[in-house]
Amino acid sequence: MKSIIIAIVFAVSSVLNAADTYKLSEYVTPDPDADNGPAINAWIKNLDKDDDTTLVFDVTYPVTKAVHISGFRSIVITGSGSLAGIGKPYELMQVWDCPGIRIEKIKLNGGKVACLGMIIYSCPDATIDGATVAGIGGWSKVGGISERGDCHNMIVRKCRFENIAADGDDGAAYGVAFSPRDGRKNSQHVLITDCQFKNISPVGDADGIKFFNRGDDHCAIIQNNTFVDCLKRAIKIQGNHVLIQGNSITGSKFDAIGCQVGNRRTIIGNTIVNGGYYGISLSSNPDDGKMCDRLMDNSISGVSKAVVVYADPGRELSGGIYIDGMKLSNVVIPIQLYCDRLDRLTVPASMAVTLGGYWGSGKSYTTQVDCLRFVNGDGHYGSVVVASPNP
Repeated sequence: MKSIIIAIVFAVSSVLNAADTYKLSEYVTPDPDADNGPAINAWIKNLDKDDDTTLVFDVTYPVTKAVHISGFRSIVITGSGSLAGIGKPYELMQVWDCPGIRIEKIKLNGGKVACLGMIIYSCPDATIDGATVAGIGGWSKVGGISERGDCHNMIVRKCRFENIAADGDDGAAYGVAFSPRDGRKNSQHVLITDCQFKNISPVGDADGIKFFNRGDDHCAIIQNNTFVDCLKRAIKIQGNHVLIQGNSITGSKFDAIGCQVGNRRTIIGNTIVNGGYYGISLSSNPDDGKMCDRLMDNSISGVSKAVVVYADPGRELSGGIYIDGMKLSNVVIPIQLYCDRLDRLTVPASMAVTLGGYWGSGKSYTTQVDCLRFVNGDGHYGSVVVASPNP
């Protein structure tokens, strides 16, 4: 008898804890010629947000007003359906205050009229897995997913970002961006992995990933992604403790990997092909000039300069840069330093290091390196080239 009671209690408990699954088309009939956003939001507003909820987008919904997902204790957004931009939507979906949310497989198609695919913030432990964001355009500044703070431990995995194009040659575009706003905190411990970024333009300012989290306690892992024709950069970083590993990059015209502000960045095992000016560019925190960076086992071909280290005139860089295992082909200058002084530089044997030169915009450098080491050689040592600071 006792075992029967336990079984009944367990069964009732399982029912109470089971997720409520809603196939959206059974509750909101899609109108192919109208904005479905208000109808979807009105229906979502009536859901019990304390339940475990699974919302299945099973058909295409044209929207002008973004679909809002907020305040759920536990929710999964999934399905093979999509949101499609009509009119002039700013974003297609906005998500906030949903800790642990999972967004899986959904497609966000901007129809070349939406500014953003998704805005997400205040969602710690969020996961976006297998989503597709495409056709974003029609605005001067556009993007796929805009993370706006307080999304600690967020994962973006196996997503596709493609055909994202800002209007005009001076427009700006990105696939996914991490940049806190409205007083929210930098998101810590972010993972972006196994994603594809393709055809992000214009060349003036278009990046696959923008990560703008500054501070000593913030970190990101950008790993095993593929970038094709992200026209300015594949990866743009402003932050500390960043690992960039195993990415494949083709067709970025300015620098494939641009680390603008921060230190303690590790760049390992990336392949860069047919880039533009620079393969990898590094600059420091402007307030302290610290640079503790490691570049290992990267393969770079078809660029003017493989690695560039930059600091504003008058800035001395401390901490050191370690480079090892770099494979180069069709590269004009392996390493060039645009800074007044760097305290330590370690590079592979047989590799030329160019000191100083003319950066542009009136900035000229005569660079000093306090400790320059050539390592792992076979008796041959690299050379030092002193560049003219004059244009």
